[in-house]
Amino acid sequence: MKIYCDYENIYKFNSDGISMIFPIVDNNDELIITGTHIAECICDKDERSVFYNKFKISFMCEENSSVIIKFYCVPFVDIFAYDDNGYYCTLNDFTDASSASKIIYIDKNLVAFFVADNFNEFVNGLLNGIFDKKELTAFNDLQVFESVQIAEKHLQQGGAFHIKK
Repeated sequence: MKIYCDYENIYKFNSDGISMIFPIVDNNDELIITGTHIAECICDKDERSVFYNKFKISFMCEENSSVIIKFYCVPFVDIFAYDDNGYYCTLNDFTDASSASKIIYIDKNLVAFFVADNFNEFVNGLLNGIFDKKELTAFNDLQVFESVQIAEKHLQQGGAFHIKK
C-alpha cells in the first residue's frame, strides 16, 4: 500500500541542520514523501545577479521571501528559483549543488516539466546556452495540486492513506 506523508512530518529543521524522523511502515508499504518546500538560498548575491540579468531567473533568498507558493506536490519538491512563468524545483530532495536529484519546472498552469538530471546539469545548461525552456518535455512522475486538501482527496480516491500532516 502507498502511504503518503508530508515532508514536515519526516524532516525536522533546527539550528544543527536537518534531522529525519522515519515513520513505521510495513515491508509491503511504499512511503511517498509529499509537499512543497522553499529551499534555502544556495548561491551568493553576485551569482544571483548573473542568473537574473542573463536568464531572468530569481533564486529563493531572504530578499524575495514574500513569494507565496500556491500548490502542493506528490512527491515532495524543494523550490529553489522562479521566473515569470513558474518555479524550478529539486524532486524528492533538498536543493544542493551536489544533489543527484532531478530538476523540474512547474509552470503557472501547474504542469510539470523535466529540466535536468541534477542541479549542476541545470546550471551548466544555462551557462553554456544549452538550456531552452521551449524544449522542455512533460514530466508525469510528479503530481501538482492546487492545495493539500485537493491532493488528499485525489489520493484517497485511489485507495491510499491520507496525507499525514
